[in-house]
Amino acid sequence: MVGGLASLFDARSGVRVLALAGRGGESNLKDLLYLRGVDFAVVNADVMASLDGMPLGEVAKRELRYVTKLFDQRVLLLARPSITSIQDLAGKAVGVRAERPDAQTTAQTLFRLLKVGARVEPLVLNPNAEPKQDAVLLLESELPQVGDLAGGPGGYRLLPIPFDDRLSVAYRAAQVPGRELARWTAGRAVATVRVDTILAVYNWSNTSPRRPDVVAFIDAFYAKLAQFRQGAEGVLWRQIGVAAEVPGWTRYVWAEPSRYLEPDKLAELAAVSRAAFKLSDGPPLAEEMASAQQIDAKLPPSLTILAFERPPFSSKQLPDGGPALKMVRDALAARNAAQPPTVEWVGTLGDEPLLRLIEGNRFDVIVPWPYFPCDQPARLTGPTAHVCDSASFTKPLLTDMLRLFLPATSTVTLADPTTLAKRRICLTDPAHIAIITATNGDWERRYEVEYSVQPSVVACLSAVQQGEADGVVASEAECQHTLDALGIRKLFKFADEPVGIQSWIAVVPSDREPELLADLDSGIERAHAASAGKVAAGERAGVDAAIASHPK
Repeated sequence: MVGGLASLFDARSGVRVLALAGRGGESNLKDLLYLRGVDFAVVNADVMASLDGMPLGEVAKRELRYVTKLFDQRVLLLARPSITSIQDLAGKAVGVRAERPDAQTTAQTLFRLLKVGARVEPLVLNPNAEPKQDAVLLLESELPQVGDLAGGPGGYRLLPIPFDDRLSVAYRAAQVPGRELARWTAGRAVATVRVDTILAVYNWSNTSPRRPDVVAFIDAFYAKLAQFRQGAEGVLWRQIGVAAEVPGWTRYVWAEPSRYLEPDKLAELAAVSRAAFKLSDGPPLAEEMASAQQIDAKLPPSLTILAFERPPFSSKQLPDGGPALKMVRDALAARNAAQPPTVEWVGTLGDEPLLRLIEGNRFDVIVPWPYFPCDQPARLTGPTAHVCDSASFTKPLLTDMLRLFLPATSTVTLADPTTLAKRRICLTDPAHIAIITATNGDWERRYEVEYSVQPSVVACLSAVQQGEADGVVASEAECQHTLDALGIRKLFKFADEPVGIQSWIAVVPSDREPELLADLDSGIERAHAASAGKVAAGERAGVDAAIASHPK
Protein backbone atom coordinates (compact mmCIF):
# COMPACT_ATOMS: atom_id res chain seq x y z
CA MET A 1 0.00 0.00 0.00
CA VAL A 2 2.84 2.38 0.81
CA GLY A 3 4.47 1.62 -2.52
CA GLY A 4 1.15 2.31 -4.21
CA LEU A 5 0.89 5.67 -2.46
CA ALA A 6 4.39 6.61 -3.57
CA SER A 7 3.61 5.81 -7.20
CA LEU A 8 0.10 7.29 -7.39
CA PHE A 9 0.86 10.70 -5.94
CA ASP A 10 2.28 12.98 -8.59
CA ALA A 11 3.69 16.48 -8.89
CA ARG A 12 0.22 17.99 -9.36
CA SER A 13 -0.85 16.76 -5.93
CA GLY A 14 1.91 18.79 -4.29
CA VAL A 15 2.89 15.75 -2.24
CA ARG A 16 5.80 13.36 -2.54
CA VAL A 17 5.76 10.07 -0.63
CA LEU A 18 9.07 8.51 0.32
CA ALA A 19 8.55 4.85 1.22
CA LEU A 20 10.83 3.27 3.84
CA ALA A 21 11.03 -0.45 4.60
CA GLY A 22 10.67 -0.90 8.35
CA ARG A 23 11.04 -4.04 10.41
CA GLY A 24 7.42 -4.13 11.53
CA GLY A 25 5.78 -4.25 14.93
CA GLU A 26 7.23 -2.15 17.73
CA SER A 27 10.15 -1.16 15.49
CA ASN A 28 7.85 0.77 13.13
CA LEU A 29 6.30 2.56 16.08
CA LYS A 30 9.75 3.56 17.38
CA ASP A 31 10.71 4.81 13.89
CA LEU A 32 7.64 7.04 13.88
CA LEU A 33 8.54 8.40 17.31
CA TYR A 34 12.27 8.87 16.94
CA LEU A 35 13.54 8.47 13.36
CA ARG A 36 14.12 11.91 11.92
CA GLY A 37 11.93 12.83 8.96
CA VAL A 38 9.27 10.12 9.45
CA ASP A 39 5.70 11.46 9.58
CA PHE A 40 3.62 8.30 9.08
CA ALA A 41 3.96 4.57 9.73
CA VAL A 42 1.95 1.44 9.01
CA VAL A 43 1.48 -0.51 12.25
CA ASN A 44 -0.87 -3.05 13.72
CA ALA A 45 -3.12 -1.34 16.23
CA ASP A 46 -2.45 -3.78 19.08
CA VAL A 47 1.14 -2.54 19.33
CA MET A 48 -0.22 0.27 21.53
CA ALA A 49 -1.80 -2.18 23.98
CA SER A 50 1.38 -4.27 23.97
CA LEU A 51 3.25 -1.30 25.50
CA ASP A 52 0.68 -0.56 28.19
CA GLY A 53 2.37 0.34 31.46
CA MET A 54 5.78 0.86 29.84
CA PRO A 55 7.54 4.26 29.41
CA LEU A 56 7.51 3.83 25.64
CA GLY A 57 3.76 3.20 25.77
CA GLU A 58 3.12 6.44 27.65
CA VAL A 59 5.15 8.38 25.06
CA ALA A 60 3.31 6.66 22.18
CA LYS A 61 -0.14 7.47 23.61
CA ARG A 62 0.84 11.11 23.97
CA GLU A 63 2.70 11.60 20.68
CA LEU A 64 0.99 9.29 18.17
CA ARG A 65 -2.43 9.29 16.51
CA TYR A 66 -4.04 7.43 13.61
CA VAL A 67 -5.25 8.69 10.23
CA THR A 68 -7.37 5.73 9.11
CA LYS A 69 -7.76 1.99 9.35
CA LEU A 70 -6.17 0.38 6.30
CA PHE A 71 -7.40 -3.20 6.69
CA ASP A 72 -7.80 -5.90 9.32
CA GLN A 73 -6.88 -9.54 9.75
CA ARG A 74 -8.33 -12.34 11.80
CA VAL A 75 -6.11 -14.04 14.35
CA LEU A 76 -5.82 -17.81 13.89
CA LEU A 77 -4.81 -19.81 16.98
CA LEU A 78 -4.14 -23.46 16.11
CA ALA A 79 -3.75 -26.01 18.89
CA ARG A 80 -3.37 -29.74 19.46
CA PRO A 81 -6.63 -31.68 19.92
CA SER A 82 -5.91 -32.14 23.65
CA ILE A 83 -6.16 -28.35 24.15
CA THR A 84 -9.82 -27.35 24.23
CA SER A 85 -9.67 -23.74 25.46
CA ILE A 86 -7.24 -20.86 25.38
CA GLN A 87 -6.79 -21.21 29.17
CA ASP A 88 -5.32 -24.69 28.57
CA LEU A 89 -2.29 -22.98 26.99
CA ALA A 90 -0.99 -21.81 30.38
CA GLY A 91 2.61 -23.02 30.61
CA LYS A 92 2.48 -24.35 27.02
CA ALA A 93 4.59 -23.27 24.02
CA VAL A 94 2.96 -21.21 21.25
CA GLY A 95 4.89 -20.73 18.01
CA VAL A 96 4.86 -17.57 15.89
CA ARG A 97 6.82 -17.00 12.71
CA ALA A 98 10.13 -15.42 13.70
CA GLU A 99 10.11 -13.10 10.68
CA ARG A 100 6.72 -11.64 11.64
CA PRO A 101 7.11 -9.30 14.65
CA ASP A 102 3.44 -8.26 14.26
CA ALA A 103 2.27 -11.81 14.99
CA GLN A 104 4.59 -12.00 17.98
CA THR A 105 3.14 -8.74 19.31
CA THR A 106 -0.39 -10.09 18.88
CA ALA A 107 0.42 -13.38 20.62
CA GLN A 108 2.05 -11.70 23.60
CA THR A 109 -0.69 -9.06 23.90
CA LEU A 110 -3.56 -11.56 23.67
CA PHE A 111 -2.13 -13.84 26.34
CA ARG A 112 -1.32 -10.90 28.63
CA LEU A 113 -4.81 -9.41 28.35
CA LEU A 114 -6.41 -12.81 29.00
CA LYS A 115 -3.91 -13.61 31.79
CA VAL A 116 -2.84 -16.85 30.09
CA GLY A 117 0.80 -17.69 30.88
CA ALA A 118 1.75 -19.20 27.52
CA ARG A 119 5.35 -19.17 26.21
CA VAL A 120 5.71 -17.46 22.82
CA GLU A 121 8.50 -19.07 20.76
CA PRO A 122 9.83 -18.78 17.18
CA LEU A 123 8.04 -21.13 14.80
CA VAL A 124 10.21 -23.23 12.49
CA LEU A 125 8.31 -24.69 9.54
CA ASN A 126 9.80 -27.97 8.36
CA PRO A 127 8.09 -29.62 5.36
CA ASN A 128 8.99 -33.07 6.70
CA ALA A 129 7.82 -32.65 10.29
CA GLU A 130 5.13 -30.95 12.35
CA PRO A 131 6.05 -27.93 14.50
CA LYS A 132 7.06 -28.92 18.03
CA GLN A 133 4.86 -26.32 19.79
CA ASP A 134 1.54 -27.10 21.48
CA ALA A 135 -0.09 -24.28 19.49
CA VAL A 136 0.65 -21.88 16.64
CA LEU A 137 -0.62 -18.31 16.26
CA LEU A 138 -0.93 -16.81 12.79
CA LEU A 139 -2.30 -13.66 11.25
CA GLU A 140 -4.61 -14.27 8.31
CA SER A 141 -2.17 -12.96 5.70
CA GLU A 142 0.33 -15.69 6.68
CA LEU A 143 -1.89 -18.49 5.36
CA PRO A 144 -0.27 -18.71 1.90
CA GLN A 145 3.13 -19.29 3.53
CA VAL A 146 2.16 -22.05 5.95
CA GLY A 147 0.11 -24.42 3.77
CA ASP A 148 -2.01 -26.91 5.71
CA LEU A 149 0.27 -26.77 8.80
CA ALA A 150 -0.58 -30.33 9.81
CA GLY A 151 -4.35 -29.96 9.69
CA GLY A 152 -6.67 -32.93 9.58
CA PRO A 153 -7.25 -35.78 12.03
CA GLY A 154 -4.77 -35.75 14.89
CA GLY A 155 -3.24 -32.45 13.81
CA TYR A 156 -3.94 -28.86 14.76
CA ARG A 157 -7.43 -27.49 15.23
CA LEU A 158 -8.57 -23.87 15.26
CA LEU A 159 -8.97 -22.84 18.90
CA PRO A 160 -11.70 -20.30 19.79
CA ILE A 161 -10.68 -16.89 21.13
CA PRO A 162 -13.85 -15.73 22.93
CA PHE A 163 -14.21 -11.96 22.82
CA ASP A 164 -14.78 -9.97 26.01
CA ASP A 165 -14.11 -6.52 27.48
CA ARG A 166 -10.48 -7.37 28.24
CA LEU A 167 -9.77 -7.69 24.53
CA SER A 168 -11.77 -4.63 23.45
CA VAL A 169 -8.80 -2.33 24.18
CA ALA A 170 -6.96 -3.72 21.16
CA TYR A 171 -9.19 -6.03 19.11
CA ARG A 172 -12.64 -6.52 17.61
CA ALA A 173 -14.76 -9.67 17.58
CA ALA A 174 -14.60 -11.88 14.50
CA GLN A 175 -15.45 -15.38 13.32
CA VAL A 176 -14.15 -18.08 11.01
CA PRO A 177 -17.23 -19.64 9.32
CA GLY A 178 -17.51 -23.40 9.35
CA ARG A 179 -17.05 -23.74 5.58
CA GLU A 180 -13.86 -21.70 5.65
CA LEU A 181 -10.56 -23.41 6.59
CA ALA A 182 -12.50 -26.64 7.05
CA ARG A 183 -9.22 -28.55 7.50
CA TRP A 184 -8.83 -26.81 10.88
CA THR A 185 -12.46 -26.11 11.86
CA ALA A 186 -14.09 -29.49 11.14
CA GLY A 187 -16.96 -27.50 9.64
CA ARG A 188 -17.88 -25.59 12.80
CA ALA A 189 -17.79 -21.81 13.11
CA VAL A 190 -15.04 -20.63 15.45
CA ALA A 191 -14.92 -17.30 17.32
CA THR A 192 -11.75 -15.24 17.09
CA VAL A 193 -10.62 -11.60 17.01
CA ARG A 194 -9.55 -9.09 14.36
CA VAL A 195 -6.50 -6.87 14.59
CA ASP A 196 -6.52 -3.60 12.64
CA THR A 197 -3.62 -2.36 10.54
CA ILE A 198 -3.58 1.43 10.58
CA LEU A 199 -1.84 4.43 9.11
CA ALA A 200 -0.37 6.13 12.18
CA VAL A 201 0.88 9.72 12.27
CA TYR A 202 3.03 11.80 14.58
CA ASN A 203 0.84 14.21 16.53
CA TRP A 204 2.33 17.43 15.18
CA SER A 205 0.96 20.50 16.94
CA ASN A 206 -0.77 23.32 15.06
CA THR A 207 2.36 25.48 15.37
CA SER A 208 4.79 22.86 14.05
CA PRO A 209 6.33 23.59 10.61
CA ARG A 210 5.81 19.88 9.79
CA ARG A 211 2.04 20.02 10.23
CA PRO A 212 1.23 21.67 6.83
CA ASP A 213 3.01 18.87 4.94
CA VAL A 214 1.23 16.20 6.97
CA VAL A 215 -2.16 17.85 6.40
CA ALA A 216 -1.41 18.19 2.66
CA PHE A 217 -0.76 14.45 2.45
CA ILE A 218 -3.97 13.59 4.36
CA ASP A 219 -5.99 15.93 2.12
CA ALA A 220 -4.53 14.37 -1.04
CA PHE A 221 -4.94 10.85 0.36
CA TYR A 222 -8.69 11.27 0.96
CA ALA A 223 -9.09 13.01 -2.42
CA LYS A 224 -7.40 10.12 -4.26
CA LEU A 225 -8.86 7.21 -2.30
CA ALA A 226 -11.84 6.76 -4.63
CA GLN A 227 -9.39 6.63 -7.57
CA PHE A 228 -7.22 4.05 -5.76
CA ARG A 229 -10.27 1.81 -5.35
CA GLN A 230 -10.95 1.52 -9.08
CA GLY A 231 -10.24 -1.69 -11.02
CA ALA A 232 -8.85 -5.05 -9.95
CA GLU A 233 -5.78 -3.44 -8.40
CA GLY A 234 -8.03 -1.60 -5.96
CA VAL A 235 -8.99 -4.67 -3.91
CA LEU A 236 -6.66 -3.72 -1.06
CA TRP A 237 -7.77 -0.08 -1.13
CA ARG A 238 -11.42 -1.08 -0.88
CA GLN A 239 -10.68 -2.45 2.59
CA ILE A 240 -9.90 1.01 3.95
CA GLY A 241 -12.68 2.17 6.27
CA VAL A 242 -12.36 5.93 6.67
CA ALA A 243 -15.12 6.05 9.31
CA ALA A 244 -13.79 3.15 11.39
CA GLU A 245 -12.77 3.71 14.99
CA VAL A 246 -9.60 1.91 16.09
CA PRO A 247 -9.46 0.29 19.55
CA GLY A 248 -6.78 1.83 21.72
CA TRP A 249 -6.06 4.79 19.41
CA THR A 250 -7.20 8.40 18.98
CA ARG A 251 -7.68 9.89 15.52
CA TYR A 252 -5.43 12.80 14.58
CA VAL A 253 -7.50 15.98 14.76
CA TRP A 254 -6.41 16.91 11.22
CA ALA A 255 -7.36 13.47 9.89
CA GLU A 256 -11.12 13.62 10.52
CA PRO A 257 -12.58 12.59 7.11
CA SER A 258 -15.43 15.09 7.43
CA ARG A 259 -12.85 17.89 7.09
CA TYR A 260 -12.09 16.80 3.53
CA LEU A 261 -15.08 14.79 2.24
CA GLU A 262 -18.67 15.76 1.48
CA PRO A 263 -21.27 13.56 3.28
CA ASP A 264 -22.07 11.49 0.18
CA LYS A 265 -18.39 10.82 -0.56
CA LEU A 266 -17.71 10.10 3.10
CA ALA A 267 -20.52 7.55 3.13
CA GLU A 268 -19.21 5.96 -0.07
CA LEU A 269 -15.67 5.59 1.28
CA ALA A 270 -16.92 4.26 4.63
CA ALA A 271 -18.21 1.09 2.90
CA VAL A 272 -15.51 -1.59 2.81
CA SER A 273 -14.95 -5.02 1.29
CA ARG A 274 -12.29 -7.47 2.40
CA ALA A 275 -9.93 -9.58 0.34
CA ALA A 276 -10.21 -13.31 0.93
CA PHE A 277 -7.09 -15.09 2.20
CA LYS A 278 -6.74 -18.69 1.05
CA LEU A 279 -4.46 -21.63 1.74
CA SER A 280 -1.76 -22.14 -0.85
CA ASP A 281 -2.23 -25.91 -1.04
CA GLY A 282 -5.71 -25.88 -2.58
CA PRO A 283 -9.00 -27.07 -1.08
CA PRO A 284 -9.23 -29.22 2.06
CA LEU A 285 -8.95 -32.98 1.82
CA ALA A 286 -12.05 -34.55 0.32
CA GLU A 287 -12.88 -36.60 3.43
CA GLU A 288 -12.56 -33.53 5.66
CA MET A 289 -14.77 -31.44 3.38
CA ALA A 290 -17.38 -34.21 3.38
CA SER A 291 -17.27 -34.23 7.19
CA ALA A 292 -17.62 -30.45 7.30
CA GLN A 293 -20.60 -30.58 4.95
CA GLN A 294 -22.28 -33.20 7.14
CA ILE A 295 -21.81 -31.01 10.19
CA ASP A 296 -22.97 -27.92 8.33
CA ALA A 297 -26.12 -29.75 7.30
CA LYS A 298 -27.01 -30.11 10.99
CA LEU A 299 -25.87 -26.68 12.15
CA PRO A 300 -26.90 -23.38 10.50
CA PRO A 301 -23.89 -21.31 9.41
CA SER A 302 -22.66 -18.52 11.64
CA LEU A 303 -23.96 -15.04 10.83
CA THR A 304 -22.56 -11.52 10.70
CA ILE A 305 -24.70 -8.52 11.72
CA LEU A 306 -23.89 -4.97 10.64
CA ALA A 307 -25.20 -2.57 13.29
CA PHE A 308 -25.62 1.16 12.73
CA GLU A 309 -25.16 3.71 15.48
CA ARG A 310 -28.77 4.94 15.81
CA PRO A 311 -29.27 5.66 19.52
CA PRO A 312 -31.52 4.98 21.32
CA PHE A 313 -32.40 2.10 18.98
CA SER A 314 -28.86 0.76 18.68
CA SER A 315 -25.46 1.87 19.97
CA LYS A 316 -22.28 0.36 21.37
CA GLN A 317 -22.87 2.55 24.44
CA LEU A 318 -26.27 1.01 25.26
CA PRO A 319 -26.92 -2.23 27.20
CA ASP A 320 -27.01 -5.21 24.79
CA GLY A 321 -26.28 -2.76 21.95
CA GLY A 322 -29.75 -1.20 22.23
CA PRO A 323 -33.28 -2.67 21.88
CA ALA A 324 -33.21 -3.09 18.07
CA LEU A 325 -29.96 -5.07 18.02
CA LYS A 326 -30.98 -7.09 21.07
CA MET A 327 -34.23 -8.06 19.36
CA VAL A 328 -32.33 -9.31 16.29
CA ARG A 329 -29.75 -11.21 18.33
CA ASP A 330 -32.42 -12.82 20.48
CA ALA A 331 -34.36 -13.78 17.36
CA LEU A 332 -31.28 -15.56 15.96
CA ALA A 333 -30.22 -17.22 19.21
CA ALA A 334 -32.24 -20.37 18.57
CA ARG A 335 -30.56 -20.97 15.19
CA ASN A 336 -27.11 -21.67 16.58
CA ALA A 337 -26.84 -21.34 20.34
CA ALA A 338 -23.22 -22.53 20.32
CA GLN A 339 -22.05 -19.70 18.07
CA PRO A 340 -23.82 -16.33 18.44
CA PRO A 341 -23.71 -13.88 15.52
CA THR A 342 -20.73 -11.58 15.08
CA VAL A 343 -21.59 -7.85 15.25
CA GLU A 344 -19.72 -5.10 13.42
CA TRP A 345 -20.51 -1.43 14.12
CA VAL A 346 -20.46 1.54 11.76
CA GLY A 347 -21.75 5.10 11.89
CA THR A 348 -25.02 6.14 10.29
CA LEU A 349 -24.83 5.88 6.49
CA GLY A 350 -27.17 6.80 3.64
CA ASP A 351 -29.16 4.81 1.10
CA GLU A 352 -26.43 4.31 -1.51
CA PRO A 353 -23.88 2.87 0.94
CA LEU A 354 -26.61 0.56 2.23
CA LEU A 355 -27.04 -0.75 -1.31
CA ARG A 356 -23.29 -1.35 -1.64
CA LEU A 357 -23.23 -3.15 1.70
CA ILE A 358 -26.00 -5.46 0.52
CA GLU A 359 -24.34 -6.09 -2.83
CA GLY A 360 -20.96 -6.62 -1.14
CA ASN A 361 -22.40 -9.85 0.29
CA ARG A 362 -20.45 -9.60 3.57
CA PHE A 363 -23.32 -9.18 6.02
CA ASP A 364 -26.28 -11.43 6.69
CA VAL A 365 -28.38 -8.88 8.60
CA ILE A 366 -28.20 -5.06 8.70
CA VAL A 367 -29.94 -3.30 11.60
CA PRO A 368 -31.68 -0.96 12.25
CA TRP A 369 -32.93 0.92 9.21
CA PRO A 370 -36.00 3.06 8.48
CA TYR A 371 -38.65 1.11 6.63
CA PHE A 372 -38.74 1.55 2.85
CA PRO A 373 -42.31 1.59 1.47
CA CYS A 374 -41.49 -0.69 -1.46
CA ASP A 375 -45.15 -0.87 -2.42
CA GLN A 376 -45.30 2.92 -2.88
CA PRO A 377 -42.89 3.82 -5.72
CA ALA A 378 -43.57 7.56 -5.39
CA ARG A 379 -41.98 7.52 -1.93
CA LEU A 380 -38.76 5.81 -3.06
CA THR A 381 -35.49 7.35 -4.13
CA GLY A 382 -33.34 5.68 -6.81
CA PRO A 383 -31.10 3.84 -4.30
CA THR A 384 -33.99 2.77 -2.07
CA ALA A 385 -35.88 1.40 -5.07
CA HIS A 386 -32.81 -0.67 -5.94
CA VAL A 387 -32.54 -1.85 -2.33
CA CYS A 388 -36.15 -3.01 -2.54
CA ASP A 389 -35.10 -5.25 -5.44
CA SER A 390 -31.92 -6.48 -3.69
CA ALA A 391 -33.05 -7.17 -0.14
CA SER A 392 -35.81 -8.52 2.06
CA PHE A 393 -37.14 -6.66 5.08
CA THR A 394 -38.14 -8.04 8.45
CA LYS A 395 -41.30 -7.14 10.29
CA PRO A 396 -40.96 -3.81 12.13
CA LEU A 397 -38.62 -4.04 15.11
CA LEU A 398 -39.79 -0.76 16.64
CA THR A 399 -42.22 1.98 15.70
CA ASP A 400 -41.70 5.63 16.53
CA MET A 401 -43.37 8.97 15.86
CA LEU A 402 -41.89 11.54 13.52
CA ARG A 403 -42.04 14.93 15.22
CA LEU A 404 -41.37 18.51 14.24
CA PHE A 405 -38.83 19.80 16.77
CA LEU A 406 -38.67 23.57 17.16
CA PRO A 407 -36.72 26.12 19.20
CA ALA A 408 -38.41 26.66 22.56
CA THR A 409 -39.34 30.23 21.52
CA SER A 410 -40.80 29.29 18.12
CA THR A 411 -44.35 30.42 17.28
CA VAL A 412 -44.92 27.62 14.77
CA THR A 413 -47.86 25.35 15.57
CA LEU A 414 -49.36 22.57 13.49
CA ALA A 415 -52.81 23.56 14.77
CA ASP A 416 -52.35 26.58 12.47
CA PRO A 417 -50.25 25.28 9.58
CA THR A 418 -50.04 28.74 8.03
CA THR A 419 -47.37 29.47 10.68
CA LEU A 420 -45.16 27.15 8.64
CA ALA A 421 -45.07 29.66 5.77
CA LYS A 422 -41.57 30.01 4.29
CA ARG A 423 -39.96 28.07 7.13
CA ARG A 424 -36.81 26.03 6.61
CA ILE A 425 -37.11 22.45 7.86
CA CYS A 426 -34.09 20.17 8.33
CA LEU A 427 -34.57 16.42 7.72
CA THR A 428 -32.39 13.44 8.58
CA ASP A 429 -33.91 11.34 5.79
CA PRO A 430 -35.31 12.59 2.44
CA ALA A 431 -38.00 9.88 2.67
CA HIS A 432 -39.56 11.89 5.50
CA ILE A 433 -40.88 14.38 2.91
CA ALA A 434 -43.20 11.70 1.53
CA ILE A 435 -44.34 10.74 5.05
CA ILE A 436 -45.06 14.40 5.89
CA THR A 437 -46.96 14.87 2.64
CA ALA A 438 -49.05 11.72 3.14
CA THR A 439 -49.97 12.76 6.71
CA ASN A 440 -50.16 16.56 6.58
CA GLY A 441 -50.27 17.57 2.91
CA ASP A 442 -47.66 19.17 0.68
CA TRP A 443 -45.95 21.78 2.86
CA GLU A 444 -43.58 22.72 0.03
CA ARG A 445 -46.37 23.71 -2.35
CA ARG A 446 -48.96 25.07 0.11
CA TYR A 447 -46.71 26.95 2.53
CA GLU A 448 -43.43 27.35 0.57
CA VAL A 449 -41.58 25.28 3.17
CA GLU A 450 -37.94 24.71 2.22
CA TYR A 451 -36.43 21.32 3.07
CA SER A 452 -32.76 20.52 3.62
CA VAL A 453 -31.23 17.13 4.47
CA GLN A 454 -28.43 16.55 6.97
CA PRO A 455 -26.74 13.21 7.80
CA SER A 456 -27.69 13.17 11.50
CA VAL A 457 -29.97 14.61 14.19
CA VAL A 458 -26.99 16.44 15.67
CA ALA A 459 -26.32 18.18 12.34
CA CYS A 460 -29.96 19.28 12.07
CA LEU A 461 -30.05 20.60 15.64
CA SER A 462 -26.84 22.49 14.94
CA ALA A 463 -28.39 23.99 11.80
CA VAL A 464 -31.30 25.30 13.91
CA GLN A 465 -28.98 26.80 16.52
CA GLN A 466 -26.92 28.49 13.81
CA GLY A 467 -30.02 30.03 12.22
CA GLU A 468 -29.79 27.89 9.08
CA ALA A 469 -33.10 26.06 9.79
CA ASP A 470 -36.28 26.80 11.70
CA GLY A 471 -37.08 23.26 12.79
CA VAL A 472 -36.16 19.58 12.57
CA VAL A 473 -38.31 16.65 11.48
CA ALA A 474 -36.87 13.48 13.03
CA SER A 475 -37.68 10.38 15.01
CA GLU A 476 -39.07 11.42 18.39
CA ALA A 477 -36.97 8.86 20.28
CA GLU A 478 -33.77 9.71 18.37
CA CYS A 479 -34.16 13.44 18.78
CA GLN A 480 -35.18 13.28 22.45
CA HIS A 481 -32.21 11.02 23.16
CA THR A 482 -29.84 13.37 21.34
CA LEU A 483 -31.18 16.45 23.13
CA ASP A 484 -30.67 14.72 26.48
CA ALA A 485 -27.19 13.53 25.57
CA LEU A 486 -26.22 17.09 24.53
CA GLY A 487 -27.89 18.63 27.58
CA ILE A 488 -30.01 21.03 25.51
CA ARG A 489 -33.52 19.57 26.01
CA LYS A 490 -34.80 22.92 27.42
CA LEU A 491 -33.81 24.76 24.22
CA PHE A 492 -36.24 22.74 22.08
CA LYS A 493 -39.85 21.63 22.03
CA PHE A 494 -41.83 19.54 19.59
CA ALA A 495 -45.00 20.56 17.79
CA ASP A 496 -48.32 19.47 19.20
CA GLU A 497 -49.12 16.80 16.61
CA PRO A 498 -46.84 14.10 15.12
CA VAL A 499 -46.09 14.48 11.42
CA GLY A 500 -45.98 10.76 10.70
CA ILE A 501 -44.98 7.30 11.87
CA GLN A 502 -41.55 5.74 11.32
CA SER A 503 -40.90 1.99 11.52
CA TRP A 504 -37.43 0.52 12.06
CA ILE A 505 -36.56 -2.79 10.43
CA ALA A 506 -33.69 -5.18 9.77
CA VAL A 507 -32.46 -5.74 6.20
CA VAL A 508 -31.51 -9.17 4.81
CA PRO A 509 -29.89 -9.60 1.35
CA SER A 510 -32.28 -11.44 -0.97
CA ASP A 511 -29.82 -14.26 -1.69
CA ARG A 512 -29.83 -15.46 1.93
CA GLU A 513 -31.75 -18.59 2.83
CA PRO A 514 -35.50 -17.97 3.33
CA GLU A 515 -35.29 -19.59 6.78
CA LEU A 516 -33.16 -16.66 8.01
CA LEU A 517 -35.91 -14.12 7.35
CA ALA A 518 -38.53 -16.48 8.80
CA ASP A 519 -36.48 -16.98 11.98
CA LEU A 520 -36.05 -13.23 12.37
CA ASP A 521 -39.76 -12.52 11.88
CA SER A 522 -40.84 -15.19 14.37
CA GLY A 523 -38.30 -13.91 16.90
CA ILE A 524 -39.55 -10.34 16.45
CA GLU A 525 -43.12 -11.51 17.07
CA ARG A 526 -42.01 -13.22 20.31
CA ALA A 527 -40.18 -10.05 21.42
CA HIS A 528 -43.25 -7.89 20.74
CA ALA A 529 -45.46 -10.27 22.70
CA ALA A 530 -43.03 -10.22 25.64
CA SER A 531 -42.76 -6.43 25.47
CA ALA A 532 -46.54 -6.04 25.49
CA GLY A 533 -46.65 -8.20 28.60
CA LYS A 534 -44.05 -6.03 30.34
CA VAL A 535 -45.89 -2.82 29.48
CA ALA A 536 -49.12 -4.32 30.83
CA ALA A 537 -47.21 -5.12 34.04
CA GLY A 538 -46.02 -1.52 34.33
CA GLU A 539 -42.42 -2.08 33.23
CA ARG A 540 -40.61 0.35 30.91
CA ALA A 541 -40.54 -0.50 27.20
CA GLY A 542 -37.18 -1.01 25.46
CA VAL A 543 -36.85 2.36 23.71
CA ASP A 544 -38.10 4.28 26.76
CA ALA A 545 -35.50 2.55 28.90
CA ALA A 546 -32.78 3.35 26.35
CA ILE A 547 -33.73 7.04 26.37
CA ALA A 548 -33.61 7.07 30.18
CA SER A 549 -30.11 5.51 30.18
CA HIS A 550 -28.47 7.80 27.62
CA PRO A 551 -24.66 8.18 28.01
CA LYS A 552 -23.57 11.38 29.72
